[in-house]
Amino acid sequence: MQGVTNWKPSHTEKVLSVLRQGYSQSCLPLAQLPGEFPPLVADFRKLSLIQLADIGQGNEEYVRVASVDNPLRELVAWAYMSTAARVALPDRDFAGWSKEITPPRPA
Repeated sequence: MQGVTNWKPSHTEKVLSVLRQGYSQSCLPLAQLPGEFPPLVADFRKLSLIQLADIGQGNEEYVRVASVDNPLRELVAWAYMSTAARVALPDRDFAGWSKEITPPRPA
């Protein structure tokens, strides 16, 4: 990389790993859209919510210059959920549950 003096082959491997997975921790790399924006990394910890009505055709503060389609849309949703949510099952009473679904032992 131009201007980077301490770049090592291991750094390149890490970047390739993130690109292959599609995201890493709270960051999602986005390819450039020539003429609109350079290569970017979205940090899910620093998102701002905006109203759809605030996105316009040119005279509003926000303008849609690109949108994503499947499968990238699912990748973005999964990456955000992995950062913002705790994906897990709720606590359950396994002992009680097992008694409900197993036949009683003969006496």
